[in-house]
Amino acid sequence: MQQNTQIATNLTLSQSYLSESESVLGNVSSLLSSVNSTALSAIGTTATPSSVSAALQSVSAALSQLVQLGNTQFNGQYLFAGSKTGTPPFQMLNGNVQYVGNNNALNTYSSPTTLIQANITGDQAFGAI
Repeated sequence: MQQNTQIATNLTLSQSYLSESESVLGNVSSLLSSVNSTALSAIGTTATPSSVSAALQSVSAALSQLVQLGNTQFNGQYLFAGSKTGTPPFQMLNGNVQYVGNNNALNTYSSPTTLIQANITGDQAFGAI
């Protein structure tokens, strides 16, 4: 009985983590759509040097926002860090984004004999390597 109670608690917590991850990834999707629109507006014959410069600044700001979203914490743990949940998984280094999490997902029991993945790693969510 105690084992079933613990499994139910684990599943509830895992559902919360995955729901928060889904919410963050929705924000990532919206931000990437905005970046795409910005980039498209900065190309072609109608683009001016000032509009291209403004687009570059906007894309740079969006990259910083993406890193922040990738480093979202929930219940004191980084959502996309793999099993390294105590360390921010994404860092900016010399203008490049570096993934320092790992691809080891957290697992939890959904029954006494079945393990399921309980989080989404940075490489799964963002294609990080």
